Amino acid sequence: MKLRHVVVPTMVWLSLVLPANATTLLYTNEAAFLANTTPSRIESFESLPHEPDCSIGGASPSVSIATSGFSVSTTPTAGGTSFLCIGTAAGGPHATDGINALIAGSNSDDPWQLTFLLDTPSNAVGFYLTDAAESGHALITTSAGDSFIIASCCLADDSELFFGLINPSASFSSFTLINTGFNDGWGVDKIMLTGVHVPAPGTFTLLGLGLAGLGLSSLRKTRH
Repeated sequence: MKLRHVVVPTMVWLSLVLPANATTLLYTNEAAFLANTTPSRIESFESLPHEPDCSIGGASPSVSIATSGFSVSTTPTAGGTSFLCIGTAAGGPHATDGINALIAGSNSDDPWQLTFLLDTPSNAVGFYLTDAAESGHALITTSAGDSFIIASCCLADDSELFFGLINPSASFSSFTLINTGFNDGWGVDKIMLTGVHVPAPGTFTLLGLGLAGLGLSSLRKTRH
């Protein structure tokens, strides 16, 4: 009976101090997002050359762009073609930080998606979307299994919104922005990423492990 008194409560107490999987946190305000994470990478595309006709895809639109920290590519999701470019448009898809923004759309007016491949896994991402969700929804998915609606149809022309996501329990190596509308171009700017930080074990967790060790020690002594 004495052995049961020592070992069982220790193991039950341990289960209480081990953290459960946390829920992904969503933000629509940059200040609130930054109050809960410190970005290790901010990309506003100011160092990349811009294309004068970017708002309509330009004469030779790209399908992928690479920066220091991630690469991004676009693919149509319902046939047709899609494009990427760095633009400075004053209206429609536009910059929110500086003069440049990543602008995506379709020359064939079809739905499309943007996939961001990260050089370093992240558990948080924040960004601005402009002129999005005019004819469809704006969605985000991550390789960690997150899936959320950023904005529902139909927002006004030249709209501007912030979206942030923090996943406390899992990191992701990629995320995808999905446009479900037709004839809808977006601007993406000030992308903020937080590299994964694994904290040291907390005091209570270490205490729990210590008590578990004491329980095992008592077990050995009892058997002897």
